[in-house]
Amino acid sequence: NETPHCLVYYQQGAYRRKISANEEDDGEYSTGDPSAPLLANSGSASRGSMRSLASSPLSRPSMPMHSRADRMDQRLVLSGSGEWEKLTCPLEAGERIPFHWPNMHKSRRIRIRLADTKWNWSGVFDPEELGSFTLKMRHQVQTFPYLVKVNVKMEGSTKYITFMPENEEYPVYRIDNQTSESLLIQQEGFKATDCVEPGQRFPYAWDEHSQFPRLLRLEVAHSSVVKLLSLDELGEHENVTVPGHGGNPDRLLHLEVYADGPTRVLRVSEREDTLLESDKKASLADDHLQMEVFLALEGIVVSIINETPEEILLLTVSKINLEYSRSAKNTQLEFSVSSMQLDNQLYLTPYSVILSPKLSKDQHIFFNLSLVRSNESKTIDFYRYFAVQSQGLNIQLDEIVLVKAWDFISLVWDFYSRREAAKDTDEKLFYPSAQKESFATKMVYFQSFLVHPFPVTISFEHVPGLELDPDSRLGNLLSRTGVLANVDKAPLLVSGLTLRHPFMTNVEMLDRLQLHFTTSSMREMHKLVGSADFLGNPISLANNISTGVFDFFNEPAQGLQLGAREFGVGIVRGTRSLVKNSVYGLFNTTSKITGTLGKGLAKLSVDKDYIREREQRSREQPRHIGEGFAHGVRDLGRGFFRAATGVITDPVEGARQEGGLGLAKGVLGGLTGLLSKPAVGVLDLVTKTAEGIKNTATQWDEAKRQRVRPPRHFGPDKVLRGYDRKKADGQRLLYVLEDGLYRDEWYVYHVPIGNKAVLVSDRHIFFIEDGHEEWNALLSDVRGIQMFNKGIVFLFSGFCSSSIFETPTNKRVVPIPPRLCPIVYQKLLTVL
Repeated sequence: NETPHCLVYYQQGAYRRKISANEEDDGEYSTGDPSAPLLANSGSASRGSMRSLASSPLSRPSMPMHSRADRMDQRLVLSGSGEWEKLTCPLEAGERIPFHWPNMHKSRRIRIRLADTKWNWSGVFDPEELGSFTLKMRHQVQTFPYLVKVNVKMEGSTKYITFMPENEEYPVYRIDNQTSESLLIQQEGFKATDCVEPGQRFPYAWDEHSQFPRLLRLEVAHSSVVKLLSLDELGEHENVTVPGHGGNPDRLLHLEVYADGPTRVLRVSEREDTLLESDKKASLADDHLQMEVFLALEGIVVSIINETPEEILLLTVSKINLEYSRSAKNTQLEFSVSSMQLDNQLYLTPYSVILSPKLSKDQHIFFNLSLVRSNESKTIDFYRYFAVQSQGLNIQLDEIVLVKAWDFISLVWDFYSRREAAKDTDEKLFYPSAQKESFATKMVYFQSFLVHPFPVTISFEHVPGLELDPDSRLGNLLSRTGVLANVDKAPLLVSGLTLRHPFMTNVEMLDRLQLHFTTSSMREMHKLVGSADFLGNPISLANNISTGVFDFFNEPAQGLQLGAREFGVGIVRGTRSLVKNSVYGLFNTTSKITGTLGKGLAKLSVDKDYIREREQRSREQPRHIGEGFAHGVRDLGRGFFRAATGVITDPVEGARQEGGLGLAKGVLGGLTGLLSKPAVGVLDLVTKTAEGIKNTATQWDEAKRQRVRPPRHFGPDKVLRGYDRKKADGQRLLYVLEDGLYRDEWYVYHVPIGNKAVLVSDRHIFFIEDGHEEWNALLSDVRGIQMFNKGIVFLFSGFCSSSIFETPTNKRVVPIPPRLCPIVYQKLLTVL
């Protein structure tokens, strides 16, 4: 404080600090009123002129934290490290305070000490590190250190840091000296040394918790024997030989780190070498195989059906292999899955497959889990090895299946919640809380823990023209985002995780995994924005062009190493890849941008029928450039046609529905559509043509994944029956006909005839060719049917025609092969 005024300031919600005029900060605090504003000198020459800084950015941390001295019998002082060493904060025993950093962009590490200044500062710790650990403070006079257990957990967006005295019975580490020698121990790289006398059990913690690797330097007093070892790695360590003195024989010290509940114990004992060898032989003899199981399944199919009922999801897992073995010492498990696919069983959705693996030609395993568990440890779950590897995933979602799946999960969750709430006291006593808490408090240790990274490609598409439940919060949110939420093949990478001898409770381990994968996913979120349709998917454009350029140079270089012929083949492959990826990337970006503009411009026409009709047509994906151009010309002509007719039909329809106000709206809508609909038609022409060119570039690539089977059939009685493939095919044919125009009808019967089919619902009879309706008639209009040698004749009570260019007729002839004719005729007689 170099001003002539006395300053009083404190971080909001914490403690006052007072600095007299022309004095330095003495670091002493007095308790302040947490509700008082943060005050600072404004720099005015008049004494006592102050301004409020209650909204100062210093009091707005990006990650709030709370510190609490739980069951502490002494006052603590918290401090930062490095450039924050002079910033201290007292913490009374049993007190809880908010803790904020003045600057979130600088080093953020915390150290503590007891309030007595004769205690030295502990090592630092990172508050981002979730879990429990122990800090050590040394006294300037006393020889025995003070240990404080720190627990960092996260609830919501706040981290809670709790300090408590270390458990004397179960400290984090313990050194058991079962020898006749004094042992000197210290953390490698630090001078502070502790002495463990013969027969003593010495609680231990690292002087610097944040240092890696953490090694213990073990020295036998009055000798040159020094050993470096890790206390985090359970198991036997290399024995140490202590030279004898005065004619005494050499002694062999046996070193072993084992778990005693939550404590890792280093036991140092004297054993004869011959005894050690016999123990090893006996141990090998006892490790005989007790059980071995091999399981191989061709596949499992799980069908998810909601309360409507309708089948919404179908999970197919293929080629499941399980190898399990158990011996006296270890339990080994090897689990693998060759393939997995999750199908979207809803109709009229853009993606029929939600989840599928990304496997190259030389990869045959999608998921693999390997673990080795020790059976020798009774107090902890000891895993010698744990590894999970998964190949990449393609995830394709749309709002309809998301809402349906969310409703199903909510239904199941509510069911189990009600069942739990309905349990009486006797049932709850049958599941005592101690059993539930045992999982949370039991310690788990991994010698090796590895989760491999895996790529994920995510696509999401807004489905226009479909009505959602107005009470669905998720559906309302997705419908409001509309086309802005569309994402096409966003390439994300979920980073792997390797842990060095983790030793923590099961709940702490789960929290650690959750934090890692959540953080890893959040770091990739920018790629979702970069893959959005309204931006033209620039990430896909960059990836495709970079892949083409790489192959253009790499393929010839690889071929040159094999010979002149392979060099020529490499040039062809590289050029083909460059052209294909460049064409796909450029026209994919073009179609995304023009498609987004067309959707936005179509909204200006305020013609709901036109918008719905256009959105239904937009689901059609042209297979090649010719089909794309044809679709584009069709949409262009329809845009001009609807613009011209809308000037007349919109006012008439508006007046019929709402009178004079509707007439005014119709006139405005017709004039707006006269300008917007032709422009939308031009954009649709460009979009469809670009999609056709894009799909032509990939037409000879690997075929897209399809559903394992069509969705399950349900009749009007809504009874769940065994799966019937023929009925499922007929229901699919009815539901997708004319973009779902007849999906509110019930399927009754159908007979496929090559690329044609006769389909009967509870209201209509259809004749279908190549998936398109040729003609239909109401069942009430069918007067009779006749069979002849080449087919069946349907007779109607009135006249019908397929188009304005066809002469009306009261009969229809359906050609059917002679061998099927009698069967189909009898079935139709029964149905009709």
